[in-house]
Amino acid sequence: MTSAPTYSVLLPFFNHRATLGEAIESVLAQTCESWELIAIDDGSEDGSSEVAARLAAADPRIRILRRPNGGAAPARNSGLAIARAPFCALLDADDLWLPAKLERQLPLLRDDTVVFSDAYVEEDGQRFRYGRRVDLPDGVYPRGAVFAELLHHNFIPSHLTAVVPTEWLRSVGGWDDTLPPPRSSDWDLWLRLALAGVRFDYVAEPMAVYRVRAGTLSQDGEGMRRCAVVILRNLRDRATGPQRTAVERRLRVADRELEVFLRKRAWLAASAGDVAAARRDLLASREANPRSARAIAGRLLALAPRLLESYARRKLPISFEGKFVRH
Repeated sequence: MTSAPTYSVLLPFFNHRATLGEAIESVLAQTCESWELIAIDDGSEDGSSEVAARLAAADPRIRILRRPNGGAAPARNSGLAIARAPFCALLDADDLWLPAKLERQLPLLRDDTVVFSDAYVEEDGQRFRYGRRVDLPDGVYPRGAVFAELLHHNFIPSHLTAVVPTEWLRSVGGWDDTLPPPRSSDWDLWLRLALAGVRFDYVAEPMAVYRVRAGTLSQDGEGMRRCAVVILRNLRDRATGPQRTAVERRLRVADRELEVFLRKRAWLAASAGDVAAARRDLLASREANPRSARAIAGRLLALAPRLLESYARRKLPISFEGKFVRH
């Protein structure tokens, strides 16, 4: 191509031979043809590279970037480094775009605006709109300066719906590959962009299909909460004035959520007879939120194993795993 396209599509893949072809075909089917596709092979060993190479041979807009396996965040950053277009569109190797996605987002593109859309979530062959599953009044997403709303929760359906100004992506440092697993890199990126002054707009109709497969929604409740704490601590270091105050307030909530999660898990473990695991969680709960009176009491209870087990068995074992969370 002699001139820069409108979109650079960043598509990392690792051992996605079964679905990669469909993802790339959904880009080839776009009614807007002004794009380049940077397919980042993150060290695949299952023949995915051959799938990408076959499709790239038939269309010069597709470029393949190969790198050692390192994860999605550094893979996307590798693609970002060579992106030629003013806007980056994001896609995963096991998800899909609907044909009009890029065309429908085109009129909303601005140098200072992230443009996303609603999406379908596909699970067990059934599709439903993301906006109807999360806590959004009438399925209406926030738009404009949305830092406060994003700080409360990540309302953007998925990065595969988003188009981001390339220079803004670079200016905030792209994706943070130092976050602890499971990495909530989407939420982290949107927060950093919003803090920097980037605005958000959206197409109200679903323009992508997020496929839920076994294991794709993290059940690591502790990991998700610890990652949120890290994200907010990093964000606090960037923020100033009222925004820093808001981040500190949200961080206190995140610390408390981690503390409560660990403490509840300790009661479940102790009531099942695993006192050692319960003690570990109670100690970690105190570390997560040192000023909590309940965490302090739990720390003291951990010093008396028999009392701990007896106390835990008197509490109702409440299930708190498996909540649909998208940070």
